[in-house]
Amino acid sequence: MPQPKHEFTTTIDGSLEVEWQQLEQKIAGYSLIFNRSDDEDLAEEAGAMLDELREQQTALKDKIKTAARVITVERLAPKKFARLMAAHPPREGDPFDKETGFNTDTFDRALMDAAITKVVDGYGNPVEGFQWADVVDEISFGQFQTIIKLALSLNTSQTAVPFSLAESENRQTSETN
Repeated sequence: MPQPKHEFTTTIDGSLEVEWQQLEQKIAGYSLIFNRSDDEDLAEEAGAMLDELREQQTALKDKIKTAARVITVERLAPKKFARLMAAHPPREGDPFDKETGFNTDTFDRALMDAAITKVVDGYGNPVEGFQWADVVDEISFGQFQTIIKLALSLNTSQTAVPFSLAESENRQTSETN
């Protein structure tokens, strides 16, 4: 039976985000000049620059797709998850470990190595030999929190499927009769 899963997209090259933002700013600036300039020569130069910047943007999109990693994380079998937690017990005196119930310095990597079932690039091509450690230092803290929370919630939350729906509907039917 298939396990519940989530997909998360990140990159192995964080510098592409900065490059994209800089290119977007340049395009916005030259677009203003192109659209609002009364000077035809200036507008023409801005238009030529926009064409060049859009070509750069197309090339950058290819780099972004190549560096993208679409990571599929699946729920572990309950006993496997319990064993994983037991293998990373909270450290004595560490308030974060005490709150989470596991060693916060080692558990995330072990969880992700166990829960990641598929990794593809932005084109959908499989990425062979992927290791969580390859991207964990490239992503932002917010991205890190998001994917770890997804993996944890897959393994610790109550099911979202309303199994009691049938019982509830039966009860409503019997109450109206």
